[in-house]
Amino acid sequence: MGIFLNVIYIRDWWMPLTLSGNIPAIEDFLYAFAKGGFAMGLFCWISGKTKKAEIDYNKYGAIIGIVLGLFLVLHFFFGLNTFITTTAILVLGLMRIYYKRPETIKSSLITGALFLAASIIIYNLVEILTPGWLGFWYFENVPEIVILKMPLDDLIYYPLFGAAIGPIYEYLKLRSLNK
Repeated sequence: MGIFLNVIYIRDWWMPLTLSGNIPAIEDFLYAFAKGGFAMGLFCWISGKTKKAEIDYNKYGAIIGIVLGLFLVLHFFFGLNTFITTTAILVLGLMRIYYKRPETIKSSLITGALFLAASIIIYNLVEILTPGWLGFWYFENVPEIVILKMPLDDLIYYPLFGAAIGPIYEYLKLRSLNK
């Protein structure tokens, strides 16, 4: 879903270069799958869960619909920028996951912290390889605060994303993954 929302993100958060010059581009697909897979893999490693849960895809579809609808309402109806909208959705999602699956809280928070650490390392490596790449951010719409070569909005986004996406399979199944 985030792949297609990138069309909206480029309006007020950042505008990356792509090989094809299009948005969404192949890089969006690769990045989205790598990011989600890494967060889920971290969570499984931290929590000791190794088997994939059988997901109720009706519930999954409903969740996607709710998240997409909420995103569109917050962004287009209330005029919130995509960073604030995404942050609100991730916080609300985490609250729901923690309410329904309190045993995931510790592993989820550790996943978020490790996801942030990995993101800081990656941002710094990218900055070494392509100096000045932070110029793709629209700092007129988000805070122009950069810490450890990472914009403040991403320092907030990445741990929330890691913490929310990591336990998503367990939440969707509403029972623990088998070891």
